[in-house]
Amino acid sequence: MRKIYAYYYKLNITKVILLGILLMVIFNLLANILCLGWINGTSGGALNRYLASSFFWIATLIIPLIETVLFQYFPIKIFQIIFRPNKYRYYITIILSSIIFASLHTISVLYFLIVLFCGHVLAFSCFVFMRRKQHPIFYTALIHACYNGILVTVGRVLIQNFN
Repeated sequence: MRKIYAYYYKLNITKVILLGILLMVIFNLLANILCLGWINGTSGGALNRYLASSFFWIATLIIPLIETVLFQYFPIKIFQIIFRPNKYRYYITIILSSIIFASLHTISVLYFLIVLFCGHVLAFSCFVFMRRKQHPIFYTALIHACYNGILVTVGRVLIQNFN
């Protein structure tokens, strides 16, 4: 994990944002391709209604900003204080932030696992931006907003083409 962090830390802002978005989209696609039909859940109807709704701007602007503050920025700040004496506090804070983020996205088991990974990418990005003092809330929310925008757009296209 240290090598991944060191690599991620050295990237410029644009590359961190693009890598974050790319990792989350690729993982989402792989999880859906590999697990389609294997994991039962209620995501079909609820997710279709969500994607077909008119909440594009809310999903891409407001929600990422709120979730970044509540599930990445504040938990990382708080857990760093709580686990200060622990030499693994950075790993613990990123993992706990990811779990908190995913626990509020429990449409199905598959969706939870996808969001857990995405939460890890977002928490890791937020942590890197915090360490570099480069507007962690803005850049993490930007990664999240781009990811949500891609998912909502692709979801709407798929719903329109298959219905």
